[in-house]
Amino acid sequence: MHLLYLDDSGDDGRSPASSSHFVLGGLAISDSEWAPLVARIDTLVANHLGAAASKTELHGSDMLSGRGFYRAMTAAARETLFQEVLEEVGRAESRLSLFFVAIHKDSLPVTRSVRVVATLQLCQRFNSYLTRIGSFGTRTHERGILVCDEHTSKGQIKSLVSVIHSGGVPKQLRDNLVETAFFVESHESRMVQVADLLCHTLYRFLTAADDRFFHIVERKIDRDVKPGTSKVVHYGLRYIAAAPEAGLGRRLPFKHLTVAPKTGLPVGTFLQVDELERELLQHGM
Repeated sequence: MHLLYLDDSGDDGRSPASSSHFVLGGLAISDSEWAPLVARIDTLVANHLGAAASKTELHGSDMLSGRGFYRAMTAAARETLFQEVLEEVGRAESRLSLFFVAIHKDSLPVTRSVRVVATLQLCQRFNSYLTRIGSFGTRTHERGILVCDEHTSKGQIKSLVSVIHSGGVPKQLRDNLVETAFFVESHESRMVQVADLLCHTLYRFLTAADDRFFHIVERKIDRDVKPGTSKVVHYGLRYIAAAPEAGLGRRLPFKHLTVAPKTGLPVGTFLQVDELERELLQHGM
């Protein structure tokens, strides 16, 4: 069984004060690898926070901006903790894969829910990953569970997963996913907190030209390699916009992923909104 811990960064609103982008994502890890990773992260958090570690939530925006509990810490101490958690995720021994969907919201028709589109795309990539590791890896049938923050549009996500399993959407979204998403309080789940840090890292990489942390975990983004070759056909990162450069103020400096010259984004990452609309309409959505 694989657990996909999810969180988001930015917001899914459409008001003038809303964020330019919405990022949904997190990490997929097998149930056998989960406990060792949590233990390692808890240990390093304790090394930084001492007795406060067990009751302190890792929250990306608070850690980098010095809000809440982190106000009493120096910027260097906060950033070091943030970086060391990502280093634990990114180390070669950490057997996990990362998945992200980033949407330039102004590119998406106002009739489309930003969160629903992001969740559908993430389910597709995660389901494809489960199919691949089952078919070409251990040759066993792999299943996956979505684990989300309790306060993240719970009703909307539960309804969407129900629709996915009703058979009204393409099979590649659902055949390896269990019947529903599971929700936990973020302060009770260290892995949901780590998903928050990951999403905030990508959000700042996309929107704020912040290169300090993304490359630590870049290699862990899932990659779908064409069988029998070394050619990557998709990464577990999807950027949805009207055009590859839409919403981006610069060419992103990816270091560890193969970039397609035409889009300036990793191979198989960019999904044009027009193409997305055709796919959704084809399936009655």
